[in-house]
Amino acid sequence: MIRLATPSDCSNLAVLSAQVWLDTYAKEGVKRQYSEFVLSNFTVEYFQQLVSHTDFRLWLCEQGDVLQGFVLVNLKSHCQCDRYTAGYDQVAVSDVSYEVEKLYVSSRHQGQGIGKRLLAVMEQELARPYWLYTWVENDANSFYRHLDFALVGQLAFEFSGHSIHNHVYVKHP
Repeated sequence: MIRLATPSDCSNLAVLSAQVWLDTYAKEGVKRQYSEFVLSNFTVEYFQQLVSHTDFRLWLCEQGDVLQGFVLVNLKSHCQCDRYTAGYDQVAVSDVSYEVEKLYVSSRHQGQGIGKRLLAVMEQELARPYWLYTWVENDANSFYRHLDFALVGQLAFEFSGHSIHNHVYVKHP
């Protein structure tokens, strides 16, 4: 079942986020900087703020009482996509109006269509073009290409002294 998250979901959202983040980024194992990032960013309080804030939407997918995945949308994050587009897919980026900040699906439930269903519900509710970025080494890149996201460029940020490169995607539902 897919539904909007409530404050009672926040503990599960925090734990699932830590699990998915570590599965994705801690390829060589858990390091101190990973632990510090996860424990300081994926807190119950963080998710409580998100589910009560009007600038965010968070849909989750659950089977019974098992959280399988979620999509977090920032309605106020506007892509400056024009600065990323040199040499990439040329798509209309002027009307891109919100960001998918997180699409996290438990590794136990990947490949079951959960991410696709979460995006479909979000697209139906919001019905506007959106953007997201994901680490260039993330397995999710093939998922986004399969769903016809346009790769419009790259962006990078610093994490623990390393430059992290990301693909920037745009989707017109």
